[in-house]
Amino acid sequence: MRSNVFLSVLLGALIAVSTVSFAQEGSVPGLQVRNLLVTEIEEGAAVEQAAGEVSQTVLDEALFFDASAMAYLGENQSAFEALVGLLNDNATGFELAIAGFTEHDTFRSNQVREGVITRSKALELVEKENKPRYENITEYLEMLDLDFETV
Repeated sequence: MRSNVFLSVLLGALIAVSTVSFAQEGSVPGLQVRNLLVTEIEEGAAVEQAAGEVSQTVLDEALFFDASAMAYLGENQSAFEALVGLLNDNATGFELAIAGFTEHDTFRSNQVREGVITRSKALELVEKENKPRYENITEYLEMLDLDFETV
């Protein structure tokens, strides 16, 4: 009798936890878009082709995002397509940096998701934080005996 109660409680807990984790994973737009991309790639499409198809599908069918996000993505479709291409399994931090995403973008994005700051405040901070630091660049170039103006 004791073992049946224990098994029932354990099974109930496992079902509850697995349901919550599946619901959370399915509700994140980035993960949903990534899943579509990975599926296209696994079916044999090249990353660039898959990114184009997935981004177009998301925009055409208004998948995963609210109306304001869809409007923004539609206005910036080429950037969205490039971003989708970076969601594949092989994307590196270097590729994300080349795409224009910095550690500041990631940090502020996480703060917005956690409710620590608003999106408008995050955009304001990132605009300041991502400005080139010409003084530092000049200093590094001097260490290498290179002139800033020449480079």
